[in-house]
Amino acid sequence: MKPLERTLMRGLFLSLLLMSINTVTTVVLEDNLGAGLYRPIADTIAIPIAGTQLSSIVLSPFLLLIAYIPIKFKKIFSRNSKFEAMYKSAGAILIAYTPVFPFVLYGALYWTSPNHMQIACLYYAAFLCLFALVFIDITARKKLQNGGN
Repeated sequence: MKPLERTLMRGLFLSLLLMSINTVTTVVLEDNLGAGLYRPIADTIAIPIAGTQLSSIVLSPFLLLIAYIPIKFKKIFSRNSKFEAMYKSAGAILIAYTPVFPFVLYGALYWTSPNHMQIACLYYAAFLCLFALVFIDITARKKLQNGGN
């Protein structure tokens, strides 16, 4: 698969993951409100929903960077010496993933309770998917570093 195709697939996957987290959060909280688990005040579910949406907005630029990494790696390794490329690619991975992991892990731990397990499971799945993407990026970096395509 070409770097552009990988970037588009990653972008689509990450945006679907983000939309599903927001949708599931809204649906679960509204269902719990309808079932009488919360006090019937609008802020009971509005604040967590708004917090999840705000987190999505804050993380969006970093998720775009994660989607863009396959193209960036090609450019880094084609334009720089091996030594420079090694450090620039490591920096790209750190800049893209470092802010995302704490947010996702915090979301998973925040929603881990009996009435919110669907939300927590989605956050845990997102954490595992991001971990897999880091592994793929590090593997691709090592392959490019050793002269592969």
